[in-house]
Amino acid sequence: MINLDNMKKKIIYLFMISVVFTSCKKEEDTITKYDISGVWETVYANLDGDDMLTEYSHVYEFFWDDGTYGSEGYDLNGNLDVFSIGTYSLSADQTSLTYNIEYIDDDGDDDFTNGTYTSIILLFDVTKFDNSNLHINTWNILVDGASVLYNKRLEKTNITLPPL
Repeated sequence: MINLDNMKKKIIYLFMISVVFTSCKKEEDTITKYDISGVWETVYANLDGDDMLTEYSHVYEFFWDDGTYGSEGYDLNGNLDVFSIGTYSLSADQTSLTYNIEYIDDDGDDDFTNGTYTSIILLFDVTKFDNSNLHINTWNILVDGASVLYNKRLEKTNITLPPL
């Protein structure tokens, strides 16, 4: 004969176990978000196989919290040679970075008051991003009418962002 008391206890026990397992919230995968704001040094820049840093002692990129972007390139003697300003946007999932360069002064006359107003939009894929490294690449640069790969690696510096 079936003992109903034992059966009820087993059913209640199984029910309680199922409630415990179903009430446990599954942990969701979280993506670590990093802060891009600050001064980064470009330590590698390669355009279609060509090293773009051979003429520079340092290239710095500036990312302000408000979305303002700037860069400065220093020649091999340490003199400011080129700079640009514009805006940037980092996607919420931190997998793409967009630069909108609005002003460039690289005409070589050492007079940084008469540069070129332009609109260059660069869309980069972020391949590595953490507290100290930012690796990005894009295919949206044309050389002789063909899309070429442009890779950049930046390292975060301890340099304080200048005021805007």
